[in-house]
Amino acid sequence: MATKIKIICVGKTSEPFVREGIKLYEQRIKHFTGIQIVELPDVKAGSVQNKLYVKEKEMLAVSKHINPEDTLILLDENGTTYNSLEFASFIEKHTSTSRSLVFIIGGAYGFSELLYQKAKHKLSLSKLTYTHQLVRVIFLEQLYRAFTIIRNIPYHNQ
Repeated sequence: MATKIKIICVGKTSEPFVREGIKLYEQRIKHFTGIQIVELPDVKAGSVQNKLYVKEKEMLAVSKHINPEDTLILLDENGTTYNSLEFASFIEKHTSTSRSLVFIIGGAYGFSELLYQKAKHKLSLSKLTYTHQLVRVIFLEQLYRAFTIIRNIPYHNQ
């Protein structure tokens, strides 16, 4: 079963160096599996930021890009933290059992309750806080690293 990977990101990537990093790792990952990156526009809440409103609007936008059979994984600060070998094992397990893995990088306020309910897993990249744009590059690099570990390709030093 060939697993497709989709990464849904809330908010546009405005920094050129981030776009370059995304492109670099997206091309590298394509050697292992199909990958699609979907960027959704930020939700504007007007002059008063209503977090619940923003999370619900983002959830509606994200929902247009997911299917019931997708395995949803949220990149969430309260998710499970793995080292690179553990993450490679996680990816290997899920690429052997799922047709489509969908990783969601939410907006500044996190995710709606409905997305938390639909998600199969929550993944944390670190206890540190990163901008949503940098998370994209960091996550793609770790995804690429996972595939090189799975295929025993020299990249990861252990």
